[in-house]
Amino acid sequence: RIAVHNTRERQWVIPDLYPDRPYTVRVRRIARGDFGPPSPMLRTGPSVPGAPPPPSAPEISISSIMVQWSPPYNENGLPVREYVVEMKQFGGQFEECYRGQERVFVA
Repeated sequence: RIAVHNTRERQWVIPDLYPDRPYTVRVRRIARGDFGPPSPMLRTGPSVPGAPPPPSAPEISISSIMVQWSPPYNENGLPVREYVVEMKQFGGQFEECYRGQERVFVA
């Protein structure tokens, strides 16, 4: 829900909108209380994609793990260029083990 603002200004920045979403705006005159015509469809600019959902491991053997993941729920108007997979052994540090466009990796 967008907050209502009363102002005498003839311009206003509407905060907290979602990226790459359509919006329509209209302005009401206070003196008569009726609305002017709505604006044409406006679209906010794109933003970076959201994080992908947690990965799954559909195949595990004694020496390898297949890891797969889905694309982000919200691309926010920009495609994913590449994915980075990192892993660590217990007590260790994360290390990059894959970088690319595929959504499946065998470690």
